[in-house]
Amino acid sequence: MFLAAFFTAPALADQVSGAEKVPLGGVFGWWLPAPGGEPRPAVIGLHGCNGLYARGELNARERGLAELLRGRGFHVLLPDSFTPRGLRELCTIPMAQRTLRAADRRTDIQGALDWLAARPDVDRSRIVVIGWSHGGSAVLAALNHRIGVQPLQARAAVAFYPGCSAYARTEGSYLPVAPLLILIGALDDWTPPAPCVELGKWTPKVKVEVFPGSYHGFDHPSTRVRVRTDVPNGVKRGEGVTVGSNPKAREQAYSTLLEFLERELR
Repeated sequence: MFLAAFFTAPALADQVSGAEKVPLGGVFGWWLPAPGGEPRPAVIGLHGCNGLYARGELNARERGLAELLRGRGFHVLLPDSFTPRGLRELCTIPMAQRTLRAADRRTDIQGALDWLAARPDVDRSRIVVIGWSHGGSAVLAALNHRIGVQPLQARAAVAFYPGCSAYARTEGSYLPVAPLLILIGALDDWTPPAPCVELGKWTPKVKVEVFPGSYHGFDHPSTRVRVRTDVPNGVKRGEGVTVGSNPKAREQAYSTLLEFLERELR
């Protein structure tokens, strides 16, 4: 059963309603353009360790934010970092055994940036990268001047509950090339908020918003709060991690995100 599920993984990405499948170098993505012909800002959205799909369609979390942003005049491009690499998810795989690190997805971001910059309907000076969890950690890696600057950079970036521990160990170890907003739950026991808060204290370009009473995945529109015992990584190894929606925090996070984009894209 496992092998059958693994080898049919690409079938999940054959088509998604309302989106166009486009090549992005070594991976592909889903293009959801905003209406109108003039050059518009664009957002690159990076999925988390669960992958980009649920029941053959885009995850409700990624789709929900994409539609909100399209309504605000943003084009949206959602790269699939897993299916082209034969992966379905990484959440249940220990860190040491993963074949794809968050930093490895810098190439996917660059492919997406290059694709967008070549389009006449995209304002290449106003491209934003947004990521969730594993994708949020990829955003941090892509922006880090300490590990090399990519040829084309985003104007600003947003990371929902990324892993900040590697960058918060030493002051000055993280130097983002663009303004970065981190949105994270106060009760997150998968990617804890404290290292991100510390990073925000050290780095002027990093703004951190912590949402009370919220766990990992708080911005999902409709998941109950539960403990995922199948996740080996987290604050308490072997005890699982807590995930689930917080509608109030989701609303506040989206408001903060939109204010950040309006300010940074002027």
